[in-house]
Amino acid sequence: MTEPNFRAVKGMQDLFGDSLAATARLEVAAARLFSRYGYREARPPLLEERALYVHSSGETSEIVEKQMFVVHREDADYALRPEGTPSVVRLYLEHNLHKQAPFQKFWYSGPMFRYERPQKARLRQFHQVGVELLGSGDPLHDAEVIALGARFFVEIGLAGVVIKLNSLGDAACRPAFREALLAFQQARAAELCDACRGRMDKNPLRFLDCKAPGCRALRADAPRLERCAACEAHFGEVRSLLDGAGVSYVLDPTLVRGLDYYTRTLFEYSYAGLGARDAVGGGGRYDGMVEEFGGPPTQAIGFALGVEATIIALEAAGRAAETAAPTLDLFVVLAGGATRAQAFGVVQACRDAGRATDFGEFGKSVKSQMRAADAAGARHVVVLGEQEFATGRCRLRAMATREEREIAVQDLGREAAPQRV
Repeated sequence: MTEPNFRAVKGMQDLFGDSLAATARLEVAAARLFSRYGYREARPPLLEERALYVHSSGETSEIVEKQMFVVHREDADYALRPEGTPSVVRLYLEHNLHKQAPFQKFWYSGPMFRYERPQKARLRQFHQVGVELLGSGDPLHDAEVIALGARFFVEIGLAGVVIKLNSLGDAACRPAFREALLAFQQARAAELCDACRGRMDKNPLRFLDCKAPGCRALRADAPRLERCAACEAHFGEVRSLLDGAGVSYVLDPTLVRGLDYYTRTLFEYSYAGLGARDAVGGGGRYDGMVEEFGGPPTQAIGFALGVEATIIALEAAGRAAETAAPTLDLFVVLAGGATRAQAFGVVQACRDAGRATDFGEFGKSVKSQMRAADAAGARHVVVLGEQEFATGRCRLRAMATREEREIAVQDLGREAAPQRV
C-alpha cells in the first residue's frame, strides 16, 4: 500500500463530508440568527499586521507570547488572525464607520489560527462565529449580546449550555485591584509557575487565567475586585435585564479570559459534557480598543463561539446526526436501453424541482450503481432503462425500508423526499 507524499500540517484539518457539513450548518445557523438581530456580515482578511494583535491582546497575552503564526517580510511582520475582534475594529476605523451611525453591529465567521499544542477541540486552524457591537456602552446592549449567544445554542439544539458572568471593572477601579493582585503574587512568588512569575510585573491579571495547577490553587486566596459604584451599577443593570428576559446565568467572580482588552462585562458559555475545558464560547466588553487603535473613545462588546467545540458538544449530547452531511434525495441508476440524454434530462428536471439528485456511471451494471447509491446515502433510488422511458412509468425505492411504489417518470422531482438542511 502506497503512502501519500504530503499530509495536512499537524493541528490543521481537512473539512469534507460530515465534518464540513457540521461546520457549514453552524455557520448558516449563525448567519440567519445574527441577521435577525440586525448584525451585518463583515469579512476581514486572514492576514493582518502583527502589531494589530500586540496592541489589542497585549504583549503578555498567550496569543502574542506563543500562539501567533507570524510571517516576516521586509516591510512588516504579519500574522494569520488568531481571533476576530481586532480585525473588525480595524475595519470599523479604516472605513470611517464610526462616523456613519451611533453604533455598528457586525457578525463574522471563518478560520482562525493559533500555534498551540493540538488537542481535542483545540486545533491550530479552528473556526469561530462571532458578533461585535461598536459604539454603545448601554447595559441593554450587553444583555442583547449575551442573550444572542445563548439563543444560538438553543437554535442549533444544544441544551445545557451555562452562561458564566462576571465584571472586571474599568480604569476607575481596576488599578487598585491590579496592585493588590501584584502584591499577593510577589508574596507568593515561589509558588507561582514560571510564566506567571515572569509576567506578574507587566500584567498580574494574567495570573487569574493561568491553567497551571499550582496557580489555580493559589487563586482561592487571591484578592477579589471591588468594583466602583459606576461599574457595580452597570453590572447590576445587565443582570436585571437578563433576569427580566428569562436568560439564566451563574455569577463567577473568578471568571477571566486570556486577553488584556476586556473591561466591565465578561461572560462565557460552557457545556459540562466537554470535561475540564468546557467553554464553547465567550466574550465581553472592550471599551478601550477603538481608542487604542487611533479612533475616538468608543465602547464596544462582542463574543466569539467555537465551532469545533460546539460540534463536539453536540456529539456529546447525542445530536451528531443533525450535523451530518445532507444525503441525496434521489439516485438515478441507468439501465440498458436508456440514453445519456434521457437520463440527464430526468436528473436535471429533479434538480430544477429542488431535489438533491445524482446518477450512476453509464455502462456500469445495475448492481454496481446500487452500491454507489448506498455509498452516497441516497434516500431514494430509481432504475431507468428502455422500458421505463417507453412506458413513462418507474418504481421509486425508499432505501431505508426497501419499499417501492410506481410513479410517473415525470413526477420524480415531486415525489422524491426533499433534502433536509
